Amino acid sequence: MSKTPNLPLNDQQTGQLRALILAELAHARLLHHRLTDELTLLRHPNAEALQAAARRKSASLQHLSQLANERLQWLNEHQLPLAEAFLQHPTIQHHADIRSLWQQLAAWYERNRTLSARLSDIVLKNRRRVQQRLEILRGKKQQSTILYNKQGQSQLGGTGGGYISA
Repeated sequence: MSKTPNLPLNDQQTGQLRALILAELAHARLLHHRLTDELTLLRHPNAEALQAAARRKSASLQHLSQLANERLQWLNEHQLPLAEAFLQHPTIQHHADIRSLWQQLAAWYERNRTLSARLSDIVLKNRRRVQQRLEILRGKKQQSTILYNKQGQSQLGGTGGGYISA
């Protein structure tokens, strides 16, 4: 663990840090709401609503990133570690509310990371299904992989022209 400078922080400074973490925490919660909306829309597809949700999510991500950068800049300006180690600062140790807010923020970041990974998996699976269907329609893939003879050759009799040409 890196050493934390013992430069004292006054009440105004700890209040600034608290406000920065609170703002970031509020937007981390908002992002989770946006991700949950997107998950719901992926289960019941509506292209226009999904696009609107993606725009809202993107805006939330951008704002959350901006808030995180502001917090990091504040920590850097006050010569504090940029990670959880800042909680070891003597002044910060006396503020249980800041420790609690930090723990909440870390938990929301983890929830968002987990939900985002889940959404990514769903989107990739849906994309693969669509690509497979398009390949079948274009005649680039056999419709059935069940019909093989004893030599392992396809019994479909050629590749076919597909249903459409694109």
